[in-house]
Amino acid sequence: MLWVPICVVIGALVYYSWRSEPSVTWLTICVAALAGAALLVARLPSKSRPLPGFLIFLAGVVLFGFLYSAFITHTFRSTPVKAPIDRVMVEGWLEEMSGSGSSIRYLIDVQAVSGMPASLTPEKVRLTVRGDSDLKPGRFIRCYASLRPPPAAILPGDYNFAQQAYFQKLGAVGFVYGRCNPGRLSSAPSFMNGLEYRIHAQRRSLAERISQTNHSSRGSALAAAVMTGDRSFLSEKDEENLQASGLAHLLAISGLHMGLAAGAFFFVLFRLLALVEPLSLRFPVQKLAGVGAILAITVYLIFSGASISTQRAYVMLGVALLFGLMDRPVVSFQALAFAMFVVVLLSPWAVTTPGFQMSFAATAALIAAYRHRLKSEKFFNSSGLFGRFREFAYGIFLTSWVAGLATLPFALYHFDRAAPLGFIANLVVMPIVTIASVPLASITAILLPFGLEGPSLSLLARSLDLVLGLAEFFADDRGLAELFSLGRIPLFSAILASAALIIWIVHGKSYLFRAAIISAIAILIWVFTPHPFLVYDGVGHLFVRSNKHWMQIDTGVRGLDPLRYVDVPDMACETVCSVAVGKNTQVSYSPTLGDLVFQNGENITILPSDMESQTGFSVFASGRDAEIRYHPDLNCRPWSLKWPDCRE
Repeated sequence: MLWVPICVVIGALVYYSWRSEPSVTWLTICVAALAGAALLVARLPSKSRPLPGFLIFLAGVVLFGFLYSAFITHTFRSTPVKAPIDRVMVEGWLEEMSGSGSSIRYLIDVQAVSGMPASLTPEKVRLTVRGDSDLKPGRFIRCYASLRPPPAAILPGDYNFAQQAYFQKLGAVGFVYGRCNPGRLSSAPSFMNGLEYRIHAQRRSLAERISQTNHSSRGSALAAAVMTGDRSFLSEKDEENLQASGLAHLLAISGLHMGLAAGAFFFVLFRLLALVEPLSLRFPVQKLAGVGAILAITVYLIFSGASISTQRAYVMLGVALLFGLMDRPVVSFQALAFAMFVVVLLSPWAVTTPGFQMSFAATAALIAAYRHRLKSEKFFNSSGLFGRFREFAYGIFLTSWVAGLATLPFALYHFDRAAPLGFIANLVVMPIVTIASVPLASITAILLPFGLEGPSLSLLARSLDLVLGLAEFFADDRGLAELFSLGRIPLFSAILASAALIIWIVHGKSYLFRAAIISAIAILIWVFTPHPFLVYDGVGHLFVRSNKHWMQIDTGVRGLDPLRYVDVPDMACETVCSVAVGKNTQVSYSPTLGDLVFQNGENITILPSDMESQTGFSVFASGRDAEIRYHPDLNCRPWSLKWPDCRE
């Protein structure tokens, strides 16, 4: 059964990764070819039909995922601005706030933009405001601002913010001149909008309340992020430490948070209901506790922002708890498959995001790792304190190891890095989170409505202070990241690694050797794939690699840094920059002349027309020579600025 949702996801991935919008003719040919293949299989002898028939069925599911994604995309209404717009009045309802201190971001549900017809007005804009603000979500506001289109991926393979913004109906980003002022309109455009605004206002107020519990505690900010999904009060340094140490999954409210919260509420409710003798004698208290756990995670979903990973975790946990109410196995691939179907049907574009891929990969791998263990007797004798401790330690070890390996290919592809000490960091930190932080967070959530959360929230902040301290310690990888740095993992290697993971998950230990062979091939391709030493993005950013480090050269054109290179140092050049590349080669670059000269005698000329390229190029070393490879144009899609004029 798991092959069906996997094939739907593959179809959606192919559609959203396509370079240009597929034509109706091409789609018709694919449907006709599949129908013809099905007719040929139907004419085969019955003994020879099962395998080809199954493959044709899976191909049809892939095509369904592709066509469904295309249908949703072309029926989706979103209006991004096509060009920068300076100094306009933006009016609308403040839907959500994020950030803190001197920089706050407003997500505005737009009512009108001065000088812009209603048909071209974006549904939502995100504006950055300098200084503190006393506005709250749900208020009608007026802002004098400059708007820009959501930035697209600058380099092939980069995170495409414009694509995700399109499906979030985020039509523009920008900044505010001065401050936003309250407007005259007071009522929300609809009841559901008003309800959404009130939820965001309560969520923001709750995050502020939690983060201000102990002003000297960094753990209070992390507590707000974990309980509400609002990272505004977490310092940039702490967030970087969590990412570098392999503990960033604590920030994304996903299966870990939902599972631990559901388990904590289930355990507490089960014990409390069991103490009520008339109730426990007449009703199955474990099922009543399951209903209470479903209600608890529903509230958690609403007040945590309902991200893709949170939706996946909620659907899967909800299905698992419902299975428990019907006396079915709780941990199963059926629940995972159902959750995958629901998420893809509601938002097929989410399949391209790291959160979707990593959360489902980790969950599926953990189910596969535990399925034999759940069917058999316990590996350890859990009787006694020591036996239970061994069982708990083994669970932490297995979970950290399996989840880390399952998400590694996606981390390397999307972020170009992995945490070398992440496995050890999770072994040390997760017992603290499981034993101390989660129970304290559950108690705090229960006491918050009554204003009695002070003691438990203070203890929660202290436990998360310890987590942040350990994250800071493990963020220093002692040079291991540089030692094992092989550059960005190629797309083909990422596909092979994902295929190996899927084969092991679906078929289990019997296919483990084949999965290992495929993984080894992926690693070999990664090791021997050449990497560029110079990249030009087409909009004025030039990157030069010296050994394993990237440096950005300022060519005089300012803009947003690509996500993949946010941590590279800037190096401004007025005339000529000389940067060491590799071991024996030096590169001199003149932004004025556009000449790339190897000081070992070989040279290659980059024409001025190349520097004016809209797509950019990469330069690869080949012995004593060099090769320029131009980036493909990936912008002829419904979410691009060129659409629909780019279609011919």
